[in-house]
Amino acid sequence: NQRELINSITAEIQKLLPTKRLLYEEEHL
Repeated sequence: NQRELINSITAEIQKLLPTKRLLYEEEHL
């Protein structure tokens, strides 16, 4: 499931780079 894959990647980004994750989410809304 691509949605689950995206969520997994986003979770990894959140653990490593919380600020980068927020920027990523804003860019990909």
